[in-house]
Amino acid sequence: MSVFRCGLIVNPVAGLGGEAALKGSDGEATQRLATQRGGISRATERAVRALLPFGALPDFEVVTGAGVLGADAAERAGVRHRVVYRQAEESSTASDTKRLAGMLVGERVDLIVFAGGDGTARDLCEVLGESQTVLGIPSGVKMHSAVFAVTPEDAGNIIQASMRGAVDRVVADVVDIDEAARRSGRLRSRLYGRMLVPHAARGIQSGKRSSVPPGSTTVAGIAAEVAARLRPGETCLFGPGTTVQAIGRSLGFEFSLLGVDAVRDGVVVGTDLDAAGLNRTVGSGRFQVVVSPVGGQGIVLGRGNQQMDDRLLERLSPDDLIVACTVQKLGELAGGPLLLDAPTVALNRKFAGIRRVVTGYRQEAAVRVS
Repeated sequence: MSVFRCGLIVNPVAGLGGEAALKGSDGEATQRLATQRGGISRATERAVRALLPFGALPDFEVVTGAGVLGADAAERAGVRHRVVYRQAEESSTASDTKRLAGMLVGERVDLIVFAGGDGTARDLCEVLGESQTVLGIPSGVKMHSAVFAVTPEDAGNIIQASMRGAVDRVVADVVDIDEAARRSGRLRSRLYGRMLVPHAARGIQSGKRSSVPPGSTTVAGIAAEVAARLRPGETCLFGPGTTVQAIGRSLGFEFSLLGVDAVRDGVVVGTDLDAAGLNRTVGSGRFQVVVSPVGGQGIVLGRGNQQMDDRLLERLSPDDLIVACTVQKLGELAGGPLLLDAPTVALNRKFAGIRRVVTGYRQEAAVRVS
């Protein structure tokens, strides 16, 4: 019996800065601050979600690092696994990711799967280049590279297809954002290289693309429609991105470009809030959320807006999630679908379905959210 050997690398600090509103998790200082703010990494949990379908398969083996580097996730998923690397220090670093990647190449694994974000992809690209097929389980704050599955479950489906030999390989871009510039409200990205990924018709996200800034007339129409939907006495949260920031300016608000801000009765009551701040600001009553899909990817929840954590989203009614998007941006997505990568599978199901997307004043487009 031929055994499919899947290399697994988990970055145990990936996504740590998401709920803490730090726009990333790179660097020890950022990780310490994120921990102080109550930030947690969900990388192991998301790796488990991707591996669960393989728990009972005798022809599937995970080759990985000890503990948080991958063995913990393999054990929780119940998959057969073998440890080939143990980190020297208690805390994991980028060096551990790179060393483990090199050892997995020596083990001749069929596929290297990693749970992390763009920074992790960058580290792997430095070691692997285009020599090895990889697949990212999205677990960071930002995933602009085109090497990630949309959700952990999509990653599991792609691994299954790879076991059957049902996928080809394609070259995909590895892109990362300058986090220092990002925290100061400026978007500056760079192409770091390319890696091989399984070619799947569905399940692999596109790389992040910057759209042309929406025109003032277009934004004014969307802003007017959003304003008409806001309810007196209730808090409305406005997500990150250029489209939402432009909507805010049209309404007379100066929103943070990359944060989540709060408005109540025409007044900004919170700017660039972390998860705890958002939950505290909305209180126990009903509230609304305005978001715009990521350009070129179409992802509504789970990319750059992890401050809206599971506690908040569990209380949010799907009817109170307002998705605003220019016709041009929808056109880039060929009409949809829009995508979800919320903190849990249950939340993805909760917000999935046909949604009316605001495209102008009294103008909507019916788009499938999946």
